[in-house]
Amino acid sequence: MFVPAPSDTSLEVRNDATVTCARATGIAVEDQLWHSPYSALRGICCDCQHGIAVLRGNLPSYYLKQVAQTLASRVTGVNTIVNRIAVGAMVPSPAIPTSLTSALVPEASHVHSNLGPH
Repeated sequence: MFVPAPSDTSLEVRNDATVTCARATGIAVEDQLWHSPYSALRGICCDCQHGIAVLRGNLPSYYLKQVAQTLASRVTGVNTIVNRIAVGAMVPSPAIPTSLTSALVPEASHVHSNLGPH
C-alpha cells in the first residue's frame, strides 16, 4: 500500500498555525497583565511556544514578579512559565541631546565634582 508523504505546503500550514496559536497565547498573557490593577505589569512582554510562556521585563519588586507569573499561569494554553523578569533593574534612559544639556548647564566646563582631586 502506497501512502504519499505530506506535501511541503501542509507542513507550512501547520507551522503557521502553531506560530499563530503561540502568538495568540502570548497576547492573552500580555492582556492579563495589562488589565491587572498593577500598572507596572503593563511593560512585561511574553513569548509563548509549545505551552511555555517566557516573561521578560523589569519590575520594582519581587511581589509584582510573582503577580505577573500567577496571572500568566491562568491563561489557557500556558503549561510552563519561565520568569525572566528582572527586579529593581533600571531601564536606561535615552541620551539627552547636546543642545539640551548646554542649555541646562551653559558653562559645563566649569562644573566640578567633589569626588576627589582635580
